[in-house]
Amino acid sequence: MTRPSRAVVAVLTAALLSLAAPSFAAAPAGAHPRSQADISATARRSSPPRPATAARSILKLINHERAAAGLDELTVDPALAEIAATWSRRMARSNRLAHNPSLRAQVSEAAPGWRRLGENVGFGSDVTTLHRAFMASAGHRGNVLGNFDRIGIGVVVANGRTWVTVDFVRS
Repeated sequence: MTRPSRAVVAVLTAALLSLAAPSFAAAPAGAHPRSQADISATARRSSPPRPATAARSILKLINHERAAAGLDELTVDPALAEIAATWSRRMARSNRLAHNPSLRAQVSEAAPGWRRLGENVGFGSDVTTLHRAFMASAGHRGNVLGNFDRIGIGVVVANGRTWVTVDFVRS
């Protein structure tokens, strides 16, 4: 039996936490574990990603999924990106995965008049692995393909982990 990767466990943990705050993320279904070959390939990567490069990669992956589903691309909102980056730094510092309990208030200040809000959080070895885990989880996939128009992405690399916060907003 294949053991689930840390990224999958992290996403599932975030999914369970999201049940306590359903306005931030829907209750996702179980993610599928990666194969041993995927895990080994990830382990061979030697240099951690730069946060700005990783954030651009996540945006590209998300917008690719949206285009494949016939949806408009999301536009990066610098204020949302700062909220997401601050939250990723906090998770990395505490070494604890959690949704941002102040997200509603922070987004209300940064983007008054928003109508819909979502958040995906996770940690893992790289952003591609995290994106795959998000897409394998119904709730996180729902955010990626949801009725949003703006996005903020925060990435922090610390202690051998890539911590990611993706905040989604509909104006």
